[in-house]
Amino acid sequence: MGRLNYFRYFRLMLVVASGLLAASCEPKQDKPFQPFPTGSGWVDMSRPNCGAGYAAFETYAKQHAWGLSGYEAVQPTTVGADPTRPTLWAKVKVYALEGSGELYIFTRFGHPAHPAVLIKSLIMTTEGASWSVVGCPWGPRDDYRRFATASRMLSDGFMGEIQQRPSPFDKIAYPLGQSPEENELVHVRTAAQVVGAVADRAVALKADQRFMTTLYAFTKLDDGMAALNLTWINEPASGADRYAIIDVARVSYQSNEGPRATAAWCDGPDGKRTPRFCATAARETAFWLKD
Repeated sequence: MGRLNYFRYFRLMLVVASGLLAASCEPKQDKPFQPFPTGSGWVDMSRPNCGAGYAAFETYAKQHAWGLSGYEAVQPTTVGADPTRPTLWAKVKVYALEGSGELYIFTRFGHPAHPAVLIKSLIMTTEGASWSVVGCPWGPRDDYRRFATASRMLSDGFMGEIQQRPSPFDKIAYPLGQSPEENELVHVRTAAQVVGAVADRAVALKADQRFMTTLYAFTKLDDGMAALNLTWINEPASGADRYAIIDVARVSYQSNEGPRATAAWCDGPDGKRTPRFCATAARETAFWLKD
């Protein structure tokens, strides 16, 4: 091989090697998440890929949702002696997947089985339609089993079940401390007591591992409407005290008692310990008064 040809050959090999090295350094493309194991021509709908975790399933549901998907609803988590009458209801988030006939039901903070997901698939046979219910328990297994059992028993009426709370005229036997009235609704006499009472309720629920995403506070002067609602987009950190919990809450008003309540809190000594909450409350008050 001549000297010139040798250098051409060496340069060619160098280019090839560089290309191979660059290709090996490129990040591999992640495979699209599949909620169920798949093979050549089959999908095992009986056992989800639970190892992927709660976040992967919710991301998948959001990406494939349609219609009114992604709304929070109330669903049964356990049943009593009568399988048609649930005894415990808790918040879930529901996604309907486009074109699949599947519903993904995710537990939210405060749900006994959280974190968990149930996947309801509509099955069509010659005998009619029915629901198949599978899911993933990443939280307490016993609570998940009660949650899944209640869902299976009520599958035929599922759409009605998730769109409204139990009828207020139903005599439902809630376990102590678990009814919406005992958990989500806070009743006090005056606006000055509202935020402190909500803070104490939130601390108690978190200590009992039943943190609620929204708490509604009422005073004697509300005329049926809540003074204010406090909502938590994310659950406060473990060990958070009443001030840390209030400081990350979002506030909205339903009556004139709401701005009075936040003013009483933020103008007092407690306000100095919840600066973010008080800034949010000031903006909400300005918006409320503008209307």
